This record gives sequence, C-alpha cells and structure tokens, in this order.
Amino acid sequence: MPIVPAAEARWFLTALDGPRAGTVWPIAGAVTIGRAGDIPAEGRHVSREHIRIRASDEVRARAVGTNPARVGRHWHRRLPSRG
Repeated sequence: MPIVPAAEARWFLTALDGPRAGTVWPIAGAVTIGRAGDIPAEGRHVSREHIRIRASDEVRARAVGTNPARVGRHWHRRLPSRG
C-alpha cells in the first residue's frame, strides 16, 4: 500500500505549490503521481501517471507519463521502451 499511516511512514512528500500546497502524504513502496495516480495532480500537462516514486531505504523518482516532468530542479522525460 503506497499511502500509509503517518506513524508507519519513513518518507513524506509535500506539495510546495498549487491547489494542494502544504499537503503532506506519507509514502512507502511505489507511489504514482498524476491525474489517475495515488497522489492526485491536475493540469493540462499532467499525465494520468506522471511521476513514479519508489521509497525504501532511499527515494527514487522518474517520469513515466507522456509529458516531461520536473523532479527537483531537473526535467525528466520517459525513456522509450526497448522493443
């Protein structure tokens, strides 16, 4: 379960701006941010699944949607699949 009770969480994600500014989500495992994600995000440039975060001993984030995503100060694009 990606969104966990705060008492069980090791990591937290905080919205810094936008309509959910200040909202804090406790996370564990894999969490998806996007229009249809575990953590909702809106906007015309937001994909249904925009960013995937994996949280365990460390936290990793990557773009998974069709639109570029900014993680921290860096822009990421989904890598094409190798077929």
